[in-house]
Amino acid sequence: QVFPDGKSVVTLGSDACARVWDSSTGKVLQQFAPIDVKEQRQVRVSPHGDMVVTGVSYSADDPAKVWSVAEGRELYELRQPGGRIRFLELSSCGGKLVTVGDSGVYIWDVAAGRLERRLPIYSPEASGVAISRGGARVVVASLNQTINVWHGSGKLSQTLHMRHGVTAFALLDGERSMVAFSDDEAVVWDMVTGERLRTLEGHWDVQSRYVTISTAGSVVAACSGTSPRGGRRMLVWDASTGRRLLSSTMEDYESGPMSWRMLRSACSVAIGPLSSLPGALLQT
Repeated sequence: QVFPDGKSVVTLGSDACARVWDSSTGKVLQQFAPIDVKEQRQVRVSPHGDMVVTGVSYSADDPAKVWSVAEGRELYELRQPGGRIRFLELSSCGGKLVTVGDSGVYIWDVAAGRLERRLPIYSPEASGVAISRGGARVVVASLNQTINVWHGSGKLSQTLHMRHGVTAFALLDGERSMVAFSDDEAVVWDMVTGERLRTLEGHWDVQSRYVTISTAGSVVAACSGTSPRGGRRMLVWDASTGRRLLSSTMEDYESGPMSWRMLRSACSVAIGPLSSLPGALLQT
């Protein structure tokens, strides 16, 4: 994941270590090496870039970890009751963390390193989770074609329906609107009313697996796991209109006509920060 200033990137390795890299030089700036964790599959950076959260494992014994970026040390261990952590996500303000387990959904106070509450939400086919800025809403997407929006109290607020299973989603403004992807559609939703606000154009040919939003919520970028046309693809949209701004394949970046820096001030995708077009591959 890219840091808010666009100057650093954090990655997770097969050795369960998280590493912070300088995006301009490719040098390792910091390393977080948990000694009691078998694996870590997700990493999140706080909005201020001062903390990194790692977690998600097939093992019920592996907790989530909160790390200090400046000091390179573990601040807290978040051990979820009742089984493994399947998904985790930070709120846009960085104050709340939500994790999904086999026995429910858990909301954590990140600064204090403590569990706030458990919501009795069971979703065995869950494909992702998100939490609103203040923790008032928790969103759980599923491969069974639904997105459930819950109040922080545990009451179901809305159930949104997609044509196919939800493969990726993200909150746009941190509170009310969100974008969700399935294999043949990308939809912007109002989470409060359950209304479909708009469809992102030209998504039919990409099976999006990763999605990220610009700081202002005005730009959506998605990267595919695979594409019917072959290889990975990246698409960028104007969130307010649904208009597609960019469509490109991995081959484009390997041959150099475009840059991972294309939208540095507006957006970043999981594979790197972007700024202007045209350009060249900056770092591998």
